[in-house]
Amino acid sequence: MITIGVTAAGGGVAQAVMRALGYGNLQTRVVAMDVQPMSAGLYWAALACLVPPAADAETSLNRLREICTREFVDVLIPGLDLELGALARHQERFLDQGCKVIVSAPDVIKLCRDKHALYQFFRRWRLPFITTHTLAEAQRLVDQLAFPVLVKPRGGSASVGARLICGADDLLGIPPDNDLIVQVYLSPSDSQDDLSCTWDGSLHQFNEVSAQFFVGPSGQVLGSFVSVNRLKDGVPIEVVPCSDSRAIREGQRLVAALAAEGLRGPVNLQGRLTSEGVSFWEANPRFTGITGVRAALGYREVEAAIWAFVLGQEQEARRCLAYSADSVALRFVDETIVSSKRIAQVRKQRSLAVDGLPRAPARVLVTGASGYVGANLIRALLDLPELEEVTAAVGSETAATRLQAAFGDSRLRFVYGELPSSPWPLEGVQVVVHLAAVRPRFLRPGSTEQFFLVNAEGTRRLLQAARDARVSRLIYLSSQAVYGTRRPPLWFEAQAAQPETPYGLSKWIGELLSLHGGAVTLPTVVLRAAQVYGWGHSVRWGDMPHKFALLAARGQSLPLYCAGEQRVDLIHVRDLCAAILRACVLPLGVAQRVVFNVGSGQPVSVAELASMCSPVAVELGLPAPAIEQVHDAAGAVCHFGMDIRRAKAQLGWAPCVCLKDGLRELVEGASLHPDIKEEWENG
Repeated sequence: MITIGVTAAGGGVAQAVMRALGYGNLQTRVVAMDVQPMSAGLYWAALACLVPPAADAETSLNRLREICTREFVDVLIPGLDLELGALARHQERFLDQGCKVIVSAPDVIKLCRDKHALYQFFRRWRLPFITTHTLAEAQRLVDQLAFPVLVKPRGGSASVGARLICGADDLLGIPPDNDLIVQVYLSPSDSQDDLSCTWDGSLHQFNEVSAQFFVGPSGQVLGSFVSVNRLKDGVPIEVVPCSDSRAIREGQRLVAALAAEGLRGPVNLQGRLTSEGVSFWEANPRFTGITGVRAALGYREVEAAIWAFVLGQEQEARRCLAYSADSVALRFVDETIVSSKRIAQVRKQRSLAVDGLPRAPARVLVTGASGYVGANLIRALLDLPELEEVTAAVGSETAATRLQAAFGDSRLRFVYGELPSSPWPLEGVQVVVHLAAVRPRFLRPGSTEQFFLVNAEGTRRLLQAARDARVSRLIYLSSQAVYGTRRPPLWFEAQAAQPETPYGLSKWIGELLSLHGGAVTLPTVVLRAAQVYGWGHSVRWGDMPHKFALLAARGQSLPLYCAGEQRVDLIHVRDLCAAILRACVLPLGVAQRVVFNVGSGQPVSVAELASMCSPVAVELGLPAPAIEQVHDAAGAVCHFGMDIRRAKAQLGWAPCVCLKDGLRELVEGASLHPDIKEEWENG
């Protein structure tokens, strides 16, 4: 599920964005934000949040970032022109906490907010933008102007503050004002699109062309929607699509020029078609008040923004922007009925701050407790003095005996069971950390059904048992394998899963069951882990980089296949355990279910791993291992790597063990235990 933040929820743009999401195919959750608790759009969303006015830019930005962190917002969509500049300048701060803001570059926002500067920009490119003067210029050139003219704010929109001036004396009578501009006025009666309309000299808003374009991350125009609209007080009430309009061809030229300056995402050009062609008078780099109308007609630009900017799939975004022009939209005033009690609850949020982390849960159960991650997590949990009881869920008495011998803590107890046939008893447990899974090395080639029996069906039965026992939280350990390898790293949480192996698919199914399965919601944190390594209990010496460490400790050469070009993402087992502990106490708020990548954030090649083993071995008084290039049949080289900014910002976690220190522990441990075998265990 993708969480979308929408600002200015009381305005037409935000409400149009929320309506548009209803026509999409993505599963989304909306967090709506506004200054006033009596804003209708607040109550269309899963969560309503109050924010300071955008005019107080720094305070407003801090509050928006606080909400995006607290509620795990994947994408933020501005609903107010006044916010665009600040969000554009600070979009990297949001991205660092895992939130993408749909906004163009700061220079583009500044340019489009100044209609006079925009006119001069398009004039240099000889593009069809209506002649625009500052008020002072127009008063100097009054004898050369053809009246009527339109006087309006330099940075306004939606015709707010616009007035029609019919003669020179009226124009000269306007007091000096640097914030006003004067534009040639195109009479609606000049339009060829609706000759039945007549103009009586007043400011009528019909036959206006609205040309909406969408620019992808690559700078390419991915789609367009042109309509001829009738407006009332700046609000479109009739929307007639025109799929073959001249405005598409001319508008695309203007958009291409802006894209070269950093325009990305949606942009709206307002203009009019006349007998002499098309002219535009403003450009707004945002969604508009008829975004929902366009979505209803098939042009799903909000969904396209998620596919293009969050999920990294421009081709899928293009498919969202295909529409049919065989319908028109007629609009009317709508209403939202909200209980007084709910409004009162929203009013109380004015002083809301991010909660601190609560104390650890008293009773935690760990499945797969005898495995590599499980055994090390048991040790980390027992290091917490406030923990009353740790339950190790194991499959045999032998596994229990080994853990008891290793830790010998009176707070450690054991329960026996096996997935999928007999999930462990969960009565009295507050948090379940679900690590038990079948990994690829545990199975014979071609024997894949166990992946789905244990990792998928076993997870489903465990979830049902957890709900029946009223467990308060589930931590589900997933894998980077859910991303596949068809996209270049770094992968981030909101990207669609593309598992390529039975193991990856089984973990993805387990995620879906944990996050969306069942009628009763179980608060869940999913951790997508990179390849786990490091010295500790039950080390799997057949995995990388453990195998390199073992060979280095024995003075044997390190084999490199495909020149060691493959890049891997590694997470030390202690760092993974730290992430799990944070997930146990993370305030989830209304979100309830969230996903985090946990890895290094800095993938390393296998060749670099091999090279790092040499100085480590020498420091320990061992001979430097030789590196052997193995000439095998050439195959595709797969690269792995995950973006961990969300975990850093929202989970409050970051990896602490550097790779060199982790390798040193492994080489030293292997050298001190010469009886180690290249074997692994099924946890």
